[in-house]
Amino acid sequence: MEISIIVLTYNAKDITIKMLTSLRKSINFFEEETGKKTEVLVIDNASTDGVLDEVKKFDFVKIVPNTENLGFAKGNNKAFRETNPEAKYILFLNPDIILEESTIYDTYVFYKSQDNVGLVTCDIFLPNGQRDIDCHRAFPTIWNSFCYFTKLEKLLGTSFPNIFGGYHILSADFTKSHEIDACLGAFMFIERSVFERVGGWSEDYFLNGEDIDLCYKIKVLEGKKILFFVGTSVVHHKGSSKGTKKITSSKVKVSSKTKDLQIKSGIEAMKIFYKKFYAPKSNFLVNWIVYLGIDTLKFIRLITKSE
Repeated sequence: MEISIIVLTYNAKDITIKMLTSLRKSINFFEEETGKKTEVLVIDNASTDGVLDEVKKFDFVKIVPNTENLGFAKGNNKAFRETNPEAKYILFLNPDIILEESTIYDTYVFYKSQDNVGLVTCDIFLPNGQRDIDCHRAFPTIWNSFCYFTKLEKLLGTSFPNIFGGYHILSADFTKSHEIDACLGAFMFIERSVFERVGGWSEDYFLNGEDIDLCYKIKVLEGKKILFFVGTSVVHHKGSSKGTKKITSSKVKVSSKTKDLQIKSGIEAMKIFYKKFYAPKSNFLVNWIVYLGIDTLKFIRLITKSE
């Protein structure tokens, strides 16, 4: 067994089926090219849309059902504990990712060709053809976060990337593979031993923030590289379970209560990350200003019901 692939689902039946269809093709290509085996685990966070009835039709999938919504980190950790311990690599995927046929093979070959690598992500695009820039991030320092949330990055980041485009590292050459700080949990290729050494996903988070936390532990605490690989790409139907992303909000129907929970979780994730890694290094006044900014952002997003 070479790769364990983990997909966490929550009320995203239609896109999950499309995702598994593309995954099957990518797995077949990988196994034919390498002669090595993979396994796929789909862990479901108590969906109510009948997604598991459809997933059962894919005979290469092992289903890990939950009776409650465990959140992203806890759910993925549970699935990881049920993977084959002989698998050398773990690929975490969102259920709204559509892979190319050679995606897994190309990522695997690239990973093995690199020195001191901890995690590889690939180029991720939205259905409209635009890059999902959240797949290519720096750690959220105060300045980078300020530029992003005040829209300074959007207004001036392209013209002055080294000053205002730090949140998404807009100064990078996107035609070449290179090192970044953090990526989306939607596509993460990690060596099992690295994932285990950093303690897996932090269950301090319910939804959002856990991907940056994992990258921080791998890069800063473990001293391994986070690499952005341009040799393959996937399409991300972003927010297919949330209903809070503009690009998919018209297709995803969730209750106002669910939206509020997801928005609050996303904002709280910022505070959790800051308290864990930045607050101990800052003074009281700076921390107070940061927390005030986070609380203000939560108030605004709860009113607009969007991220």
